[in-house]
Amino acid sequence: MQTLRAAIALFILIGPPVSAETQKLVQKIHPSIPPIQLHVHKFLAGEDGWFQSIDWVEIRSGARKLQTIRFQENERPTFHREQTDPVTFRDVDCDGYKDILIQKEMGIHGDTWYYLFRFNALSGKFVEYKQFVELPFVSVDCSSKVVKTYVNSGSAGCTYEDNQYKWVAGKLQLIRQELQDDANDQQSFIRTIRTWQNGRQEVRQKKIVGEDCHQP
Repeated sequence: MQTLRAAIALFILIGPPVSAETQKLVQKIHPSIPPIQLHVHKFLAGEDGWFQSIDWVEIRSGARKLQTIRFQENERPTFHREQTDPVTFRDVDCDGYKDILIQKEMGIHGDTWYYLFRFNALSGKFVEYKQFVELPFVSVDCSSKVVKTYVNSGSAGCTYEDNQYKWVAGKLQLIRQELQDDANDQQSFIRTIRTWQNGRQEVRQKKIVGEDCHQP
């Protein structure tokens, strides 16, 4: 996992700003709150100019500035310049208010990591949930409050980690982990599934043999 993330960081070489632009997004995050405006400052990055980075995001309500999110140079969200949605509004923590998702990076297999800024109804500001940036986010189901993550570790997708987290008292708790890795014989895979319920852990293992490494 760390090797993959390091490879991504080395692949995307962030250079000095070449051509900058500010993108404006407007979204109503809750019926009781006036529309929120995001001013996203982006610039071309890398020697070939095929990538863009974000160095700051200004959040406004009408003419009033609410806050500014700033990224350090080694933490700047980076994405292909033709991508249209690196910043989105979505209720990720299932509290009824839309949050801000900012794509941090994408892996070589398409797995994606995000910054999550959760809306705090008491302060009226967006607060980063720092654990989230380490999770290769896939989806959230607010009917069950379950967040799904997935990372393809290689071997044509046969080695992977597929996890489920649940929002409990405002925090993500791991409730299911499915990890598949190479077996020692180099011809099969070992799938390990761990589940947690009521403080108890259950572990199951299965050897996967044959061409279909995703068999049930």
